[in-house]
Amino acid sequence: MDLPLQQIIINNIPIIIDIFHSTKYNAIVIIMNNPRFIYEKTGIQIKRDIQIIINQTPHSLIYIEPTNFDHIEQLNGKYFFAPIGFHMEVGMIPDQPSAKNTTNISVIINEQIFLFDINQDLRLLPYKCLTTIHKDQHNLISQWIDYHKKIGFDKFIIYDNNWNNFENNKLKEKYNDDIIIINANWQYWYNGDAIGQVIQQNHSLWKYSPKFLGLTDLDEYINIDSRLLFNPSYSVTSIPNTFFGCGRNAKYTPYNFIEKILYREHQTNTTSRRKCIIQSEKVDLFCVHIPITFDKNIYYLNFSEGYLNHYRQLSCNRDQGCNCNDRCAVYDASILTKL
Repeated sequence: MDLPLQQIIINNIPIIIDIFHSTKYNAIVIIMNNPRFIYEKTGIQIKRDIQIIINQTPHSLIYIEPTNFDHIEQLNGKYFFAPIGFHMEVGMIPDQPSAKNTTNISVIINEQIFLFDINQDLRLLPYKCLTTIHKDQHNLISQWIDYHKKIGFDKFIIYDNNWNNFENNKLKEKYNDDIIIINANWQYWYNGDAIGQVIQQNHSLWKYSPKFLGLTDLDEYINIDSRLLFNPSYSVTSIPNTFFGCGRNAKYTPYNFIEKILYREHQTNTTSRRKCIIQSEKVDLFCVHIPITFDKNIYYLNFSEGYLNHYRQLSCNRDQGCNCNDRCAVYDASILTKL
């Protein structure tokens, strides 16, 4: 089920991440890297220097601007991005009459011509998907998939930021059409901002557009009431985070930690580090924890309804140790009922 990225790379920098038909709007969509990063590395200004030719006819891109921020931690009803602006660009050509049949697309950047052949299915995928991005964490993927399949997810879109052909072939053999693996070695600018994660989230939202899309990390496990998991009444279901520590010096591996790490922090901050399950048709942009440009129909789960088991020890250096008084304060084996 893999659909290859159609990238444009100049000076070893991905300018365009992918060009595809959007299942959301029946439009041709171009996902681009961070504009400031592109300009600093190549001198290219996206909105000035990129031209699109479809069937020999020039077309202008409409750029999706971030609006209608909604974040439970926002101050005075306002949320602001860092000075770099939104982490990426989404440009689209909507209402293209021949969108389904378009095969001849040319992108011109500073007089360089790049040709693309686009022919993809426009059906909205009726799946319950989970997507993530990782780097050298293949040992965490199988149990993350197996657990979330048990609670109802049926497709997994995984972005590999340091492509490992051997490990990815093993995953494809095991999960077949249930998994999509994407080479996400994008050379994105990281300066305290999760640009790669934002591109991953919005690429999966715009290109694959499943009915439900969960956006989490490999060390996060959704542990909520099944009746709230895929609720069609809400555009966004926002799930609180809780950290699980070392399990009070429990002996565990990346393959049995769920049964071994059974102590978590006191839940004192239900606003921080939330992750979401969204309905793709009803959300236009997403930024790590924050739904953007959507219809405001969001449900914030409280801690009694469920939470993310965030096994931070898996993705951090264990040599840093664990403050058990904080992270292993409460015994909690509730997730075992879902295995």
